[in-house]
Amino acid sequence: MAKTSSLAPPRERKRVSHPKTKTGCMTCKFRRLKCDETKPECLRCIKFEGRCDGYPTAIKWPASGSKSVNSARKLVPIAQKDDETTIRSFDNCVKFRNEEEHLGFLAFQEIVRGAACPYYNTSKFSLWDTVLQGCHKDDFIRDAVIAVGALITCERKLVKDANNRLARGPIEHNPRYQFALKLYGRAVTKMRRRTEGDQPALRSVLIGCILVICFEAWLGNHVKALTHAVGGHSILRSWLMAQEHSTSDFSRSKEIESPAEHVIEGELVRAISRLDLQIVWYTVDPRPTQVHRDLHTEGAGTIHNMPSNFSTLGEARIYLDLVQRRTLHFVLMVEDEQYAKVGRVKVDVPFAKHIGTVTLTEWGDVNGMSEGFLMHSGEILRWQAAFQPLLCSSKHWNAAMLLQIQAETTRIGLHGCLNRTECGWDRFIPDFQQIIRQAKKVFDEDFLRSWHGFAFDGGVIKPLWMVAQYCREPVTRRDAIALMRKVAAKELFWDALLHASASEMQMLSEEEGMDEHGFIPESERFKIATGVIDGLRGTGTITIRKVGRRKDGSVDERTLTSTL
Repeated sequence: MAKTSSLAPPRERKRVSHPKTKTGCMTCKFRRLKCDETKPECLRCIKFEGRCDGYPTAIKWPASGSKSVNSARKLVPIAQKDDETTIRSFDNCVKFRNEEEHLGFLAFQEIVRGAACPYYNTSKFSLWDTVLQGCHKDDFIRDAVIAVGALITCERKLVKDANNRLARGPIEHNPRYQFALKLYGRAVTKMRRRTEGDQPALRSVLIGCILVICFEAWLGNHVKALTHAVGGHSILRSWLMAQEHSTSDFSRSKEIESPAEHVIEGELVRAISRLDLQIVWYTVDPRPTQVHRDLHTEGAGTIHNMPSNFSTLGEARIYLDLVQRRTLHFVLMVEDEQYAKVGRVKVDVPFAKHIGTVTLTEWGDVNGMSEGFLMHSGEILRWQAAFQPLLCSSKHWNAAMLLQIQAETTRIGLHGCLNRTECGWDRFIPDFQQIIRQAKKVFDEDFLRSWHGFAFDGGVIKPLWMVAQYCREPVTRRDAIALMRKVAAKELFWDALLHASASEMQMLSEEEGMDEHGFIPESERFKIATGVIDGLRGTGTITIRKVGRRKDGSVDERTLTSTL
């Protein structure tokens, strides 16, 4: 008799249940991973990601029966008192569709505690408080804030390029990245509808413009970011001119304050004005010469009334922004007009912190140019004299020193526009060395650990790039390149890693022609010829051209392409 056996059905294996927690770090939440909840940074993120985004503030949803978020009291700026940093929490006053949106909003709040403006975040009420307040009123501002927060917290690993240089890798197309693109597209659509209305809210449009610029710049779409920056500044300038003509009492300085605080806050006016500074610092300002001619004289009355001693860093920064903008518009105006040769005229000008003689050659309209040069050179010296007592006594030493570095960079750029040869920059080597010594003190390890590597305002990359490009003293030049790589930040249009790689390519190319004394002759030096941004591929290409020609008479050009 055959033996029969019945196979018992397999038992279902039950998954072991674990209690769910909502107290993990932001990085693990976005990646849907189990967080070990070690504070201040979870060990899992440090081990596998290299960085932890920290822990969000506690979520306090309104209890049932309590007032809804729409009935929350109106948010108003508090009085500015001391130079202290604080970003208040606005998440209880904003509605979210899901947890992802809430996490993106919390990420933005965490970033702007210092990262979006890490150098000068010394005021009680900042631009980002104004932006966060806008979320309470405008859906497209809320969506744009969430999109920027989610995007900036996406991982971008540092990789080696074909020449073994440190470069920024592409953004990982993970769910968080896709979520950021979706919210950004929704925000742009709503913003476009708002601006096409009969009476678009100017304040909301300018806030939206700032967020769009941040998003596009972080993605590497510099052309789009630059276009929006130019448009935002043009809108603000038109409004300021209309305000000036609509009232007989225009005693407030429109370059540093808002003539109508109930329409646009002064902090927002200054932020958009600083966009103008970012545009002129950048090497591809698309605006015509007439704009530079108009803007280099803007704010003459404000500069005339500049105090002899600044009382706060905020005041010093506001005046320096205006001094820089006026000076750089003058430099671009001079470069654009390409004056013809008319002879030589000698004028006494302040130079390298002492009075020297500079020869002005190969310029047309020499009188007009020399007057502008003397005017802007004197403004920089006045600012430095008014700032010196504050530099020695401010408790925010890093921010104060960075203002000093920017003032020096502006002075060097003004005097450098007189150079007719690349060797003319050699007279600034002591100034370049001083800038590097100061920058090393500012960017210590504690500072670099405290932010995410993105800044809305310009800070140190432009000064370091100027040193790396024009200083042919090898030790100082290498220090500038190394410091850019150490910072590894993006300051809106300026990418530290891209400019470090371009500077290194220029340095190595020039040192091929260095003589036995360590001097690089004029014919062996290189100048930046072109810079091309490919928005579709997210890359930037910089081409340098040798001053002298090869033995066969051909032009020596070399290019570098890097991910933005």
